[in-house]
Amino acid sequence: MLKTNRFLVMISAAIMALSFAAFAVPAQAQKLSLPFSELNMSIEMPKETYMELSAQYTRELKDEALLKHSFRLPKTWTDQMGEAKKTDFSTKVETLISHYIGPPNMYARSSFEVKVLKMDREMDLMHWYFTYMGTKGYSVTALKEWADGRRVEAEAIRIDVEATFVMRSVAMLSGDLVVIAEYSVPDPFWGEQRDEAVWSASTFTLEYANDRTIEPRKEFSILDIVKFNYPGSWQVRRPKLTVVDELSAVATSRNQRGEYDGRLDAFFLASHAGGTREENLKLYKEKYTDIVSFDLGAHIETLEGQTYDESISAGRVDIFKALKPGTESETGYEIWMALLESNVYDGYVFMNTVSREIDFVTWAKNQRSFKIMVESMELHGHAR
Repeated sequence: MLKTNRFLVMISAAIMALSFAAFAVPAQAQKLSLPFSELNMSIEMPKETYMELSAQYTRELKDEALLKHSFRLPKTWTDQMGEAKKTDFSTKVETLISHYIGPPNMYARSSFEVKVLKMDREMDLMHWYFTYMGTKGYSVTALKEWADGRRVEAEAIRIDVEATFVMRSVAMLSGDLVVIAEYSVPDPFWGEQRDEAVWSASTFTLEYANDRTIEPRKEFSILDIVKFNYPGSWQVRRPKLTVVDELSAVATSRNQRGEYDGRLDAFFLASHAGGTREENLKLYKEKYTDIVSFDLGAHIETLEGQTYDESISAGRVDIFKALKPGTESETGYEIWMALLESNVYDGYVFMNTVSREIDFVTWAKNQRSFKIMVESMELHGHAR
């Protein structure tokens, strides 16, 4: 039985390799440099010692049950605000819902705050939190994202009028709200308080999960052949339908000034329509670059860990620099390309977006929307 299973795994791997043969990209991809390091999770203080020195707290927000949160803090710390009241959460200004301070030390006190902010556009939590801390003037030194994408921990430097603080923080996603817990320690005391800060941050959690999406999701379909979901801030249209062997759709997004800031073009070709996958990919690359007046430049990266609908037998996402047509001049844009394979249709999905170096927030919003659409795409029909 074991030999049979190994044989099936080898056959599956071989088939997958053949499926992606047409999706080949240049072998040398650029390695992206991140402006922060991986968060150091090591700790010297034993858990038993920390449990003995700390107390458990559970806080609730009246009429907002999904924001119930718990954490541990040293027993010597004191509550500064008591029970918080429900309010209309803002995308601009944080709402403070918990506040504790450490004992006096003739310098500046350590503090622990829990705040809430609202997100109005789809964005990965890690990208949102990194941007948020930058707007607050914090210098992020390290960051870690949890596998589910709904929790991020970070370490940063915060400079106030009274002192410079080292901050260990947590951000958690609850629907369209981000709950942020910040444990701040004056820099001179960071060495002796670091372990307590790390332990306290790691114990912070939301009691309930809220799976509501940040933006309302809409569904787009073409004759029940192609289906996908998209964020409500995007608009999707399809050209006039003439044949079902070749389908297409266009999705666009505008910024707050009403200017276009993202575009996705999707083409779907029936498997019986002719041509090899390599030939069809070349055809749709040419068609797409004519539409947007960009050429595909250097390969930036291949996305790992993407999930796809069960109707998709193989999928891949690659990212390229966008060039001015017929030149090697960079435009400050990226082209994202998803290749989806099924038994009845193949999907060729492209998005052009401003690059991460030029406008990180717009890029982060666009790449998140691209993933939502591509990961939800279904390709159905009857093979001929």
